[in-house]
Amino acid sequence: MTLRIKLTPAFVTELISQPWMRQVICQLDDPERTSGGLVGVDIGHVDTPDLVASEACVGFVMRDGRIHATGTQVRHDEAEKLCRVQDLVTASILPSRMTHWALCDKTPQINTLVFRHFTLAYTFDALHSAATRAASMRARLILNDAGELPKPCDLSCSIQACLDGFTAAHDDMREVRLMAPDAGALERLRADLPT
Repeated sequence: MTLRIKLTPAFVTELISQPWMRQVICQLDDPERTSGGLVGVDIGHVDTPDLVASEACVGFVMRDGRIHATGTQVRHDEAEKLCRVQDLVTASILPSRMTHWALCDKTPQINTLVFRHFTLAYTFDALHSAATRAASMRARLILNDAGELPKPCDLSCSIQACLDGFTAAHDDMREVRLMAPDAGALERLRADLPT
């Protein structure tokens, strides 16, 4: 049986206004407007007494109309962008510390799955076995920039395609379907923003 997790969109200005985050977003291609290229990156942020670090774990590329995770088989332009992202996030402890602070999350590790128009911030309960870890997932869908977002219907479809690429890349998430917000929810969120 598939576990369906319906995501609610939000804006977390404290996260998306971080210089490192803005620079990462600038490295990414729009999956709706490209037939190839680096469209997303999964960044792990660890904040423990023994270690504070961030690392770009996996890149996501557009191939054959689908989004695929990749760590090694990247084209030259994709590899250059992935290296730039890695350099941006590993240069200091700030990306990890600021991510934990912005999300008010004290778990040891938070991952930010960053795409051009949204970020999925997620954590797992590490005490769960691999078989049940996905069910322990806590996820937040954060829209990156109100001013540059596509139409709500297009954005909803794009988010779903990105989420499907993400879950397909994880063996222990085959029984999970992350559901993008529908166009109405995205439209309501935009309407509630101060002008």
